[in-house]
Amino acid sequence: MYADILSVLTALVGMGMDLKKKKIANRWILFSMAAGYMIRLYAGGIKTLPDAAGGMILPVLLLGWLFVFRMLGAGDIKNLSALGVCFGVRKILKCMIWSFLTGGVISLVLLLTRCSLPERLRYMGNYIRTVVHTGRTQPYSCKGENHPENFSFMVPVFLAVILTVAGG
Repeated sequence: MYADILSVLTALVGMGMDLKKKKIANRWILFSMAAGYMIRLYAGGIKTLPDAAGGMILPVLLLGWLFVFRMLGAGDIKNLSALGVCFGVRKILKCMIWSFLTGGVISLVLLLTRCSLPERLRYMGNYIRTVVHTGRTQPYSCKGENHPENFSFMVPVFLAVILTVAGG
């Protein structure tokens, strides 16, 4: 129960920081991780720590490549790692799946209401061709330009935390 409360708080504060400053403070992430380990230790003893460590590492292992291509921010991955301490391996995997499903729905709605879907698909095709042709990664989105299809990934992460805590 305490781990679930901390998870919701971690995601909520992370989302607020990301929406306001476009960055999640490392102090918050470290605090959330430390609090998560203390709660896991208090609630389940030392035997829960390997699951907490696995939950912390899993987002980095599975999502790190998205950071390399600048499709996901480091703060998003670090916040998911903090959530992984609270959730453990199985629940953080569920949470990440929910994050991408809810993020996909949000993306589709934004593409259909704010953007030209064919134009965005051409952009993605050109991006993939450029990376394959040059062999170099580059940011997927253009910095400094207003792209109505971009949104904070912490919004779907927060929704996913709610769904995960609720038993989804």
